[in-house]
Amino acid sequence: MALLTNIALLGLASFLLLVFLDRYDIDKQKVESATAIGIICGLLAAVLVSLPLRIELGATFDTRAGPAVLSGLFGGPLAAIITACIGGYARYSVGGAAAIGGVASFGLYGAAGTLFWWLMKRYGISRVSAMHLMLLTLASTIMVLPSFFIGQPIVTGAKILSTAWQNLLIGNLFGILLLGLSVNAVREIVRKKHDLKKAEILTTLAHESATVGIFKFELTTGKISLDSIHSQMILGEYKEHIITLKTFLSRIIPADRKIMVELLRHGDPAQGTQSIRYRTAGTENSRVILTTLTLVGDWEQPGKAIVGVSVDQTAEDMLRRDLAVKSFALESASNGIIIAEAGGDMPIVYANAAFEQISGYSRPEVIGTNCRFLTRGAEATRERAIIREALANGQSCDVTIRNVRKNGELFWNHISLSPIRDSADKLTHYVGIQEDVSATISAMEEVKTAKNNLEVILASVPDAIIIVGADQRIRSFNRAAERLFAWSEEDIRGRPLDTIIPADERIGHDKLAGSYLQDTGAQPRPMLARRHVEGLRKNGETFPMMVSLGRFVQDGMPAVAAIAHDISDLMIANEKLQDMAGQLTQQLHLANEASEAKTNFLANMSHELRTPLNAIIGYADMMATLGVPNLKPEKVEEYLGAIHQSGQHLLSLINDILDISRIENQAFELHSENMDIYAVLQDTIATLAPLASKKPVFLKLEGEAGLRAHCDHRAIRQCLLNIIGNAIKFSPADRIVSVMATTHIGGAVIKIIDQGPGIPDAIRDDLGKPFVRAAGPNLAGVEGTGLGIAITKALLKEQGGSIDFDSTPGKGTVVTIRLAPPVSLHLIETA
Repeated sequence: MALLTNIALLGLASFLLLVFLDRYDIDKQKVESATAIGIICGLLAAVLVSLPLRIELGATFDTRAGPAVLSGLFGGPLAAIITACIGGYARYSVGGAAAIGGVASFGLYGAAGTLFWWLMKRYGISRVSAMHLMLLTLASTIMVLPSFFIGQPIVTGAKILSTAWQNLLIGNLFGILLLGLSVNAVREIVRKKHDLKKAEILTTLAHESATVGIFKFELTTGKISLDSIHSQMILGEYKEHIITLKTFLSRIIPADRKIMVELLRHGDPAQGTQSIRYRTAGTENSRVILTTLTLVGDWEQPGKAIVGVSVDQTAEDMLRRDLAVKSFALESASNGIIIAEAGGDMPIVYANAAFEQISGYSRPEVIGTNCRFLTRGAEATRERAIIREALANGQSCDVTIRNVRKNGELFWNHISLSPIRDSADKLTHYVGIQEDVSATISAMEEVKTAKNNLEVILASVPDAIIIVGADQRIRSFNRAAERLFAWSEEDIRGRPLDTIIPADERIGHDKLAGSYLQDTGAQPRPMLARRHVEGLRKNGETFPMMVSLGRFVQDGMPAVAAIAHDISDLMIANEKLQDMAGQLTQQLHLANEASEAKTNFLANMSHELRTPLNAIIGYADMMATLGVPNLKPEKVEEYLGAIHQSGQHLLSLINDILDISRIENQAFELHSENMDIYAVLQDTIATLAPLASKKPVFLKLEGEAGLRAHCDHRAIRQCLLNIIGNAIKFSPADRIVSVMATTHIGGAVIKIIDQGPGIPDAIRDDLGKPFVRAAGPNLAGVEGTGLGIAITKALLKEQGGSIDFDSTPGKGTVVTIRLAPPVSLHLIETA
């Protein structure tokens, strides 16, 4: 059963190889076909070894020799290796007593097939016969015998061989012959198909290469017989045709059709053969045909015909037209073109009209002569040597040289010289293309001069000039820019513009620079979007600079020229000017305030001084006019009391003015010391008690006895007299003025609380300025100059103290005085 299965699988393999070899050309021995043969044979061998015939000692038998040998014979070494790998792995997986030898057998079979493959190539054998396959079977059977002794004792191998040699020989003959003959048959079929295909291709090429076609026009029937070539010309089909005269004429363009009709129907037999050149109809495949017509027999005898022999001249016609176009192009070219022979003295054989215009020579003057007349009188140059070397070596060259026109004028001539070779690669001619570039050279010289001048200017200007391309990379950096940014032009060229911009400004700067580069209508302008632009030096130092921009086009791409100037000194000077302006403004404001204060002071002083003086003078005049003896004693006492009170008020006013003046001029001498501030308060309240009882207002003192502070005794007493006195003066009758003395953070805090009208909002901000005092219907008759609080505030500040006011209109005022804490004796002695 296993043997029958092997035979069936060999039949299947034969079918697969038939299909494969019919699809691919095995004679080509390509890697793809060898790989495919190896895989097919390997898979077949794997299946065969998996369905073996069991024999003695655990050995197996199968027909693996067929695929293993023939893969090497028809696929070469690559196919043999692939089959051996696949089949060997499958055999090892099956196992058994001779497993290692079975694996080795695949290599030996493949080697046998590969050896025959090499011998066939070596001796030019292209076809495998049955005899060849028989020899291959015997050789492969002999070569595989050593595999019986691999991996097991010799006695065991010999016993297996003695049992299986008949099966081995028969199986090998059957497997190798079956597959081999199948492959050989397919090879013959494929080879015949190829031969037939080649024959068809050769036949087609022969017909296509033929250029003469024949047709015959039967005068009696009006039928035209076309051979295959003429049919190809007229109908576009490569086969014989019989058509009517009408169909034949329809394939000729109308312009040539009438002449053909006249020749076919009314030809003159006396003229013998006649020729006509006509074009076939059709836009894509239109052809040009030359036909020679010959009469067969006489015109009067029926059954005669006209034979036409036609030649396809389409290629020649296209060549003539192409030559005409190229000749026209040469004559119309703006560059001068000459063609000279490559041999002898290299005479000129062609010159176009542009050459005549450039050189001043006519064509008859230059044809047949060497072109060295263009260099007569000119000095030898390196370019002339290059031309001579190119001509000597049959090479091309491209030079710009100084030539001479016919009138002796020198001009710059750009020459492109190229050799012309025939189909045999033989040098026959040279073609030279000339262009008068005198204007271009002059323009280049002017540009070069202008560029040099510009470079000198750029190098000498004091401002930094930077050229930036469309990619925002630096292209140019003048010397002033090198000094300003501490970069050399060699190091900075090609770097991004951000290199000289601080990191915190780069994002915004990139957007501005990009939009300016893309704005085709951008005009040169300074960067005024901000007060200045920050620059970045190589060492990381930043500095302010003023930048002006100008957009232009360079090499077809937008570019920007930036002119930068360091304005560090200008910014410093500007800041100084701004500071000076601020100081002047402040001083002007103070001066205005001082002037206004002076005016107000004089106005207030004149009013305050006039009031007591008028009272004194008025009472004195009354006493002088009436006479003291004539006045009653009580009147004299009243008048003298009024004069005394006005004098005291005037003296107090003058003392306050003097105190303000001394404080402002820092001439008020203070002698601060540690003192019992509570005792000072008691003394002050005792002094003001008569004033309070006269109103009457009740004074109330609360606090810590022995409370101490560091201050001047006379100055603090004057401050307390002013503040407590104001509380008494502005408090309504029968109200309480409370004085509270406490300690806070080591210093003394004194609060004076009254129940008066409070401080109006209109004067709260100006409280403490000279002559600022409250006014209103409830305050009529309250004496005061408005200097007391100003003096108190200034004296407290000089002693290291302060004063605050907390007032609610209509409810009273709380005045808080803070005094410096006492100083220890150690600190006093040290000071």
